Amino acid sequence: MANCYCCKQRYTWTLPDPRRLRYDQDKYSGRFMELFQLTNPIYLFYLPSHFKCARHIINTIEVDGYRPWHVTNNQIWQAKTAYDSTFGRTGQKVQFFARPKFYVPLKTLLFFGMLTYYKDPMHLIAFQVINQAFNLNVIRNQRNPPADPTTLQQITSFLFGSLASASTAFYLQRYLRAQCATKLMMKLVPFFAVAAAHCVSTPFIRAQEMFEGKPVFDCCGCKLGVSKFVSHKSVTLDILVNILKVAPPLVLTPYALDWMKNNGTMCRFPWLKYPAPIGILFVSLALISPLVGAFFRQRRTIAFSNLDHELRCKAASKVYYGKTPDYVCYCAGPPLPF
Repeated sequence: MANCYCCKQRYTWTLPDPRRLRYDQDKYSGRFMELFQLTNPIYLFYLPSHFKCARHIINTIEVDGYRPWHVTNNQIWQAKTAYDSTFGRTGQKVQFFARPKFYVPLKTLLFFGMLTYYKDPMHLIAFQVINQAFNLNVIRNQRNPPADPTTLQQITSFLFGSLASASTAFYLQRYLRAQCATKLMMKLVPFFAVAAAHCVSTPFIRAQEMFEGKPVFDCCGCKLGVSKFVSHKSVTLDILVNILKVAPPLVLTPYALDWMKNNGTMCRFPWLKYPAPIGILFVSLALISPLVGAFFRQRRTIAFSNLDHELRCKAASKVYYGKTPDYVCYCAGPPLPF
């Protein structure tokens, strides 16, 4: 299997290469497994000795170039997943609450608070601000784009994202209350608030990339240059992916609870008042959100004729000598797992 510059597809080697992804990113199942393993909360129950052993295995293969004699291929991939859950893709130890293994439980608590205290504007606004702070902390510690966001851009993203989500939640809540809307409609307010925050904060966090452009490659992985048009398109898709990923927990949960209430389940089992929403949120974040995110490829293509005029002319004259390809590739960048 050929190497992919952005998806890091694995080679067909006897020894697995931990620097590349385990699953084929051209397949839906491969993208799903990669997202699912990235945020798998099972690593919360791993002891420090497990991560120390995983780091030893990965460093032995990457630095020394050989496999420990007692380790199988499956154990190598498990060690890589455990290693990534603590040290991230950059190889440096990630801040405690910014590690991928904490995403599902912490997001479950945040979304549970939004859906439980939806009647109180101050509680709803507070949860929106905490959610934005958590998102920014994860991006700052894990994201490794071609152009890292500056501190000013991170602060601006947090402030405008918090303002957009808080104002959207406050306005929708007052409007729906004035219209005597049902509880189901009121519980959908957190989803629209989070969606508004992503629409505002993502362009700010990717501002550096939008200004400088995004790297573009041909089908063989040779870099042709940077394109601002591609970076703008990538940001738009990134916003869409992030909104669709939070749709299952914040939209499915209110509908599921309303259905349980209408068929009498909550009356027969009143003790499910809190376990039911927590369980639905947990399953949605751990399983359904990766299923939704897997529809979007990291390795995307764009027609060569749609590139920036300057890049198109430069590539046509210096790289292809007049015989231009039909399309080129770019890496969409790792969207938030949240």
